[in-house]
Amino acid sequence: MTLLRRQLPVYSPLSLSAVTAAFGRKDVRDEVAARLARDFAVVRVLLTDSGTAALTIALQIAAERRPGLPCALPGYGCYDLATAARGANIRVALYDVDPVTLAPRLNSLESILGSGCAAVVLVHHYGVPAPLAPLRAMLAAADTLLIEDAAQAVGTVQEGQPAGAGGDLAILSFGRGKALTAGSGGALLVPARTEKLVARALATPLTE
Repeated sequence: MTLLRRQLPVYSPLSLSAVTAAFGRKDVRDEVAARLARDFAVVRVLLTDSGTAALTIALQIAAERRPGLPCALPGYGCYDLATAARGANIRVALYDVDPVTLAPRLNSLESILGSGCAAVVLVHHYGVPAPLAPLRAMLAAADTLLIEDAAQAVGTVQEGQPAGAGGDLAILSFGRGKALTAGSGGALLVPARTEKLVARALATPLTE
């Protein structure tokens, strides 16, 4: 006999009325995507079954844009970063993070970029936004995509905009224990500057 067990989060701000209403509502995915597009000022939102799935897609898109090059991940982070990289079937380079702020150490990233890099995943650890400005010019010069991982930072503000609104691609998570939760699910946010890139990638099957 198979027992089904789901571990409850430490904190999940879902009221009983919200849970009850979910069983009787129509499909609201288009409404959710439109709300996210407006709130994060992006042109396209891909809803996924998890934040990990959204990051997997983002990594695949970056790797297909610059085949053969690794994507850079923080050397410290949630194990789902490795899960997404494995799912995307990509090479990975690890960069150092500052032990106090957990923001990327720029000298560590510079050495990775010097060897060629398809994308850098910037993680806002524990809901604390990492600075974006120091990375933008560095990555633009290296023709490297910035993937903003705001899975733990939904609702925070960075440089006057919501965390998740500043990357070339960005991912959100609505899983258990997240600041904005639906129990599960995630999203890939696509700003105008990378809309054509994503459209081309999704027009053909992504690498398995």
